[in-house]
Formats: sequence, C-alpha cells, structure tokens
Amino acid sequence: MDIVVDDALINVVRHVFDFDIRVLEMTDASVSAVATGDPVHHVAIASPTYLAEHGTPETPADMTGHRRIQWQRPGTDVPYGWWFQTDDCEVTVDVAGTLTVSHCDVAVAAAADSVGTAFVPEPHARSALAKGAVMPILTSYLPTSPGWSICHLRGIRLSPATQGVLTYLLGANRHE
Repeated sequence: MDIVVDDALINVVRHVFDFDIRVLEMTDASVSAVATGDPVHHVAIASPTYLAEHGTPETPADMTGHRRIQWQRPGTDVPYGWWFQTDDCEVTVDVAGTLTVSHCDVAVAAAADSVGTAFVPEPHARSALAKGAVMPILTSYLPTSPGWSICHLRGIRLSPATQGVLTYLLGANRHE
C-alpha cells in the first residue's frame, strides 16, 4: 500500500488512488464520500502590528486595499477563494493578493510577519492565534465548510487492505 500526503486536489480515477481524504467542497456523482468529522471553520487573520498600521476591517467590503495573502493548492492555477457569510448570503472577496503560497501554514506565518491578511481553515491558525501572533478579523462573517470526508469511486470493489484502512480511519475518528 502506498500513502501520498499532498494538498493538491486530486482525481482518484486519473491518479489511480483507492481513496482520498479531503475537506469535501466538491465531488462528482462517480465519487462516494463518507464524512469523518465536524465542519471546518475558517478564519481571517492578521498580525496586531499589521492591524495597527492598516486598520481592522469591520466588513468584508473593507478588505479592499488590504494586502491579502492567498493560497492555492499545488497543481491548480486558481487561488482558494475568500468568502464570508452575511445573513444567509455568501459574499466573495477578490483574492488578488500580494503573496501566493501553496500551503496554509505558510500563509499563517506570513500573516504573523505582518505581510498581510490571510484566510485559512481555523486549525492551521490555532497555534498563532493562541500565541497572539495573529488576531482574528471579520469574526461575524466567518464561514464553515463541510468537514473531512473519505472519498472513493462508486461501484468499485475495494481491496481488503483498503477496506481495513477505511474501517480503521472511520472507527478511530469516532473514538476521539
């Protein structure tokens, strides 16, 4: 069995993977997805120094003029979108940024170094938030996306080894 750890959004058919684990933002009819956890909360962040110099945005529209650190998955040309929730309506913010990175942890580090603002899944920012290296911004507008899911092709017979790994992963998650 081979295990590949990569932030790229993969096609399980084209890459000949038995399954993948992803934050389920999209899937097609040929893929079966099993949720493994709670929804993922996102956070917009900036360092206290950056906010003191540039001001704290109060609404998503206030992001205009702020330096934004964007991240995009390896193998894609499209940065991950910045979106916010307002009164059951999703608001997208232009993600044109001063810095593009391929991993959320790098975006958090750049935000902590006052390069600009970042928008990442909350678990990536948790440590920097706890240390005070970054502050949450736009907290009234932060969205949630579906949580982690295990995805595999529908109608394909899974090998006993793959079935064992999936059973273990799903069982281990229930006991945490």
